Order: sequence, then C-alpha cells, then structure tokens
Amino acid sequence: MTNKKRKIVLIVFVWLLSCFVIMAQISNYLTIGNMESEGWTVKNLVSDAILSYENSTGPDNSRALKVSATNVSSGSYYVLIGTSQPLTLNEQEYYTISYWAKTTDAEGISITPWIQISDASINYPFVNLEDGILTGEWKQYKYTFSYPLQTSSKALVKFRIRNPGTIYLDNVQIGPANFDDIQELHVRDTKIYSVNIVEKNEKSKQVPVYKSNCPVYVPGYMNMQSKDNIPLSLFKGRSISWTNFSFADSVQVVIEILDIEKVPVYGKQVRVLPSRYNIIPEINGNKVSFMLTKPGQFSVEIGEDGYKNGLMIFANPLEINKPDINDQSYYMVEPDSSGVLLPSDIPATYTGIYFKKGPHNIDVFQVPAHIKNIYMADSAWIYGALQIHESKGVRVFGRGVLSQAKLNYRQSHGIDASVDSVTVEGIVVADFKFFAVRLMGSHNEINWVKVIGGWVYNCDGITAYANSKVSHCFIWANDDAIKVYQSNITWSDIVVWQLNNGGVIQISWGRTQAYNCHISRVDVLRAEWVKQGFNAALLSCVGNHYHEANRYSIQKDWIIEDVVTENPIPVIFGINPDDFSPNDIRNFTLKNWNVKMLDSDVFRNKIIAGNPQTIIDGFIFDNFIYNDILITKDNWLDVMKIDTSGFATPTFYPVLNNMVVPAHKSKIIPNPVCDVLCVEGIRDFAILKVYDLSSRLLMQGKGQRVDVTNLKKGIYFLTVDNNYEGLFIKD
Repeated sequence: MTNKKRKIVLIVFVWLLSCFVIMAQISNYLTIGNMESEGWTVKNLVSDAILSYENSTGPDNSRALKVSATNVSSGSYYVLIGTSQPLTLNEQEYYTISYWAKTTDAEGISITPWIQISDASINYPFVNLEDGILTGEWKQYKYTFSYPLQTSSKALVKFRIRNPGTIYLDNVQIGPANFDDIQELHVRDTKIYSVNIVEKNEKSKQVPVYKSNCPVYVPGYMNMQSKDNIPLSLFKGRSISWTNFSFADSVQVVIEILDIEKVPVYGKQVRVLPSRYNIIPEINGNKVSFMLTKPGQFSVEIGEDGYKNGLMIFANPLEINKPDINDQSYYMVEPDSSGVLLPSDIPATYTGIYFKKGPHNIDVFQVPAHIKNIYMADSAWIYGALQIHESKGVRVFGRGVLSQAKLNYRQSHGIDASVDSVTVEGIVVADFKFFAVRLMGSHNEINWVKVIGGWVYNCDGITAYANSKVSHCFIWANDDAIKVYQSNITWSDIVVWQLNNGGVIQISWGRTQAYNCHISRVDVLRAEWVKQGFNAALLSCVGNHYHEANRYSIQKDWIIEDVVTENPIPVIFGINPDDFSPNDIRNFTLKNWNVKMLDSDVFRNKIIAGNPQTIIDGFIFDNFIYNDILITKDNWLDVMKIDTSGFATPTFYPVLNNMVVPAHKSKIIPNPVCDVLCVEGIRDFAILKVYDLSSRLLMQGKGQRVDVTNLKKGIYFLTVDNNYEGLFIKD
C-alpha cells in the first residue's frame, strides 16, 4: 500500500471514528435522561398543569413523564424544566436536541423546546427551537441548530406547551451535532420554499434551498455595534432564500411555496426578474414554474410584500476546468463539523486546495504562498474567510458556499486580496459581515459570484481595482454594492439588491483616480433607503466625506449603459462630493437607462459641486428614460426633480427637434470599433453619418458599413438615414 493510500485510509478511519465518538456522545450526553430518575418540574404560569410519571408507557415501555392541563387559554402556556441542569453550550457550536412525545387527547398540541441562560447579569437571553406538533403515536422530534447566544455554563433546556390536554415526554437529549445532522441542516429545504428543476430528457430533481434570516440585535453579540440596531430593526423578521445550481441548454424551475402566511401566493402577481429576460411564470395553486434558456440570477417576487421573504434563483453555467478529484496537486479537505483547517495543515508540495461536499471550518484563512487554486465543490459549505496576500494569480472557484456566519461582525472581508491577478468565479459568499469580495490588487476577474445575506452596515458588495473585470454577478448589499475606485475597470451583467445603506454604483470615496470605466447591463431589483443619505443613490459620489487632508479625486471618461430599476427606488442621483476637497467628474455617458424613482418629498436627486474647485462637466444623457419619460434639454430639471450646483449643462440624445427616435432594432458592431463600423438590421442602401459630440459631421457612408479608421480615439454618435442611432467608441 502506498503512503498516499495509507493516508486516505487513515483519514477515513479517523473520520469514521470521530463520527462514532460524536454519536456516542449524543447517546450518552442527556440533559435529563429517560425519565427513570424523574427530575422534572412544571411552572404552571396561568394554567393548571399537573406533572406525574407513569411506568411502562414510554416508547420503549420505560417510564415516561405525563402532564395534564385543562386551563390553557389562548395566549397562555406552561413550562417544563429539567432539574439536572444547567449545562454548558458554546457560541456558534452545533447541537442536536431530540425528544420523544405524544398526546392522548387532541392531536395538534404544540410543544416548543427552547434554551434560556439562567443568569440575571445577561438579561436571561433565550432562543426558541422548532415546534413539535404531537400526534397520538410516539414520535421522535429532532432539531439541529447553531447555538446563537453567548457561551454559557448556565443554559437551561425548557419546553413550552400552549394547548390544553395530556402529553407524554421521554428520552430528552442534547449534545454535539454529528456530521449528518449538520449536513442536513444546510441542505434541507427551508420552511418557505422548495425548488425542483427539470432539465431536457431528465427527471425532476430537487435542489437545496438555503435561507439567511435577519439577525436579532443583541448588544455586543459577535461584536455587534449600536448602529447595527438600525438596519436589524428595519428588517426584523425578514429572510432571503436562495438556491444554486448549474445547467446546460434549458431548464424548468418549479417552486412550491410552503409557508403561505409568510409568502401569500393565491391571487397574487408573480414576477421573475430581471425583466430583460421576459420570463413569464405559470401559477398553479401554491406552485410557480418557468423556463430558463440561459444562466443568470433571478428574483421571484410574489405579491407586493413577498420580497420580504424573497427567493433568489442562481442558475449557473456548467463548470469548466473543474479539477479532477484525483489531482495530486490538490490537498483534499474532507468534511469536518468541528475541526478548523489551518494554513500549516497544508504541505508545501500542494498548489491547490479542494473542499469536498459538506461542512468545513477555516476561520480567517491566510492563503499560503504556494497555493494557487482553491476549489469549492458543489454543496461544499466553508465557514470562514479568505485572506490572499502572499502570492498573485490565485484562483478561487467552484459552486460551493463561503459563509461568514461564524465570524464576528467586521472581523474579516469574505475574500480579501492585496495582490494582483486574483480570480473569483462561481461561488456564493453568504452571511457576510464586512465587504463580501475586496480585491485591492490589479488585473482581477470576478465572474458568476453571488453575494447574499449581509444585513448590517459595512456589508459592501464587490470591489475590484485597476484593470479588472466583473461580470454576471449578484450583489445583495447593505453598503456600497458596485465599488469603482480605479481606472480601466469593466462591469457587466450585474443584478443588485440594495438594502437601506450605500450606493448601487459608488464612484468615489476620496482619493480616487478612475479613468475609462465601462459599466453595462445593471438590473436593480430593489433599493430600500428610508431617508436621504450622503451615500444612498443609484449613482453616488461621496468624495472626501471624512475630511482627510491632501485628497483630490477625479473620475473621467465613463460609460454607464443599460441600467434598469425593476421597482421604483427612492433616489437616482446622489453626486454630491464633499466640499472639503476638489472632485472632478468629467465625460460621463449615461446611455439606455430606464429608471423609476418614487414620488416622495423625502428624497431629491442631487448633482452638486460643493467645492468651488470641483468640476462636473461633459455629461451625456443618451436615450435616458426616467419614470417613462424621455429626458431632454427642455424637461430634465423638472422631470427628475434634481438639485444642481456647479453642474455644466449636459448633452441630450436624441435631439428630438432634429432627429427621429429610432426603434433600436439595429445593432452597432463592433463597439468599441477600430476600423470598420457595421450596423445590423438596416437596409442595404442606408445613409450612415458620423458626428462628434458637438454635432459636427465628420464622415458618412452608404450601406451597412462605414470606415472610421482615421477617426481619433473618442466617443461619437451615428445616424442612419438622418435618424439618431446611438453612440460608439473609437478605440
């Protein structure tokens, strides 16, 4: 047997042994036991509950606890407490509680296990677990959870009963969760949705649905700050569910709404967004179905308030260049519910890390210099964060989940890199508590990354520095979502869900020099600002907000095109750089926008140069639709309710008094163009004319092509048969 095989056998043996030990712990680690030793009390509160023990009545003919009550009115309850407590529970550790129960009276009696810390100094915090609905037969109820309270040696397990009648209870156990319990916790369907997919010529397959709940504000818990109470109070009781799968060609998605109280579906409108995909769902009772013919990130919105417990569908393309599980350059990480993978665990002979399906814990992981590839397999769930500072060219990829649920707030960004040429592809960054992805080096690529479940302030979306490309990403953010602070950056095909803080597209936060940036196809699902904020807008420029000395910013030669708001949002423009430092913003082309703003006295659009040295000039509004109105030089101030100061009058296309608005059925290719410009979808003998941005005619041609080789580098617009067609870039 080779050394590698011996190592694999040893790993498997140790893993099996650990599972055996953990399961043995579950069997023997009993908070109360099997009722043979009694040791329970009942706290009647407003009921008349009577506790006793009966021999030979348990599920294994042992002694069982019996409680009978008749005076349990609506809103009242009684509590069962075991006296062989308290016990020690550790913060963020996984536990399984199980018990056997039945009723001999009215089926449907509810029993709720809960845990409370019996320490007055910490205000008796508690957590409710899952309700058990009793029947006339003995049944085991089992619930696995990540303990959300502070570590305490004074934890009490209690049961709350809210119905009259007689119940029996036996074999109450609590102990460390085993691997299967934890895996079940993460892959089981939520209580709100289940999702099945049907691919071509294949059977229906159920895919996991995950859920991120808005946390409860507890001062100091996991380093929560007082400011965190603002968003957590605003979003109290909300959740976001999501599923993640890959497909080829086409796939049918079938969603079943399991909790119609949280998401009423009957008689409600259902939309699948973004609307640019023109997906028409079918509704049949509590089921919603639709076809997908291309990958993307989709929001299923049911009724007016369904988004408060919304569902995201992350439909990925098939993986390419997936590493072979037998690739000896990868260090294979087996699932582990308790241990923490350390950088020192990985020998220097490996250049890759392969996280297999199942739970893992890496804490804040400093990626070693010899590691170039980090692969997260489908259904791998990695708790922790990645710090990449030792070596450039690192690739993080796969279809797994990187979750910061176990980290303290603002302990670490989800993926934080200071080196160049980092690639992040395909993964989900969930439950983030600081920036989700922050790449501070240059020449980075971020593709098909999904960011979801950040609820507090400082939960920024994605940052990628100079000469980087970001595409096909979903960003859920409670701070700035699309952060563009350096030059030659391209963003495309981005879906954003903005919470109550930050800008959707944030172009400056002091000391930024950003030239030649191109942002295209941005779909804003929602923006949930509740007040006018200094950084809350679809297009936001903050400037030197904190008044740091010797700062000067400039943003120049940007194109931001194909921007859609799927629901009206509070404010579109928040370009209001701080008056402490100059901040020039020049030559911005806003093309093909279709945005809607709420009619509110609370919010105003602002493009204001507060500092006298600030210049805001060269803006172009090209086919800019605002609340279903085409913006022109004659209506822009009134229609957009915009406050301006120091903002040079922009240019507007099309110029309605001279040109006809085209139907936009044609297409300018390539764009940018080096030599010959082609226009698809027009007649063979059309007259093409090229103008500079001051409407000066530079050249013309006949047909579907025009040679622009001799044009200087810059932005121009094209007419077809004297009708405005659009802008193009000469590269």
